[in-house]
Amino acid sequence: MGPARRAARPGVHARVRQLLDEQVRCAEEWRDQVNAYFFRKSGVPDGHGRRIP
Repeated sequence: MGPARRAARPGVHARVRQLLDEQVRCAEEWRDQVNAYFFRKSGVPDGHGRRIP
């Protein structure tokens, strides 16, 4: 059995999931900040209808 077929240590999947969830949260926050900046500069609303603070 190669390395790709070995079972992960207990808790590794959960920790990776936590890290990926945090990455999604941060990406959404950055997206919202960038959208707000350009909205304020241009006055063009978000193309997906997201609320811009």
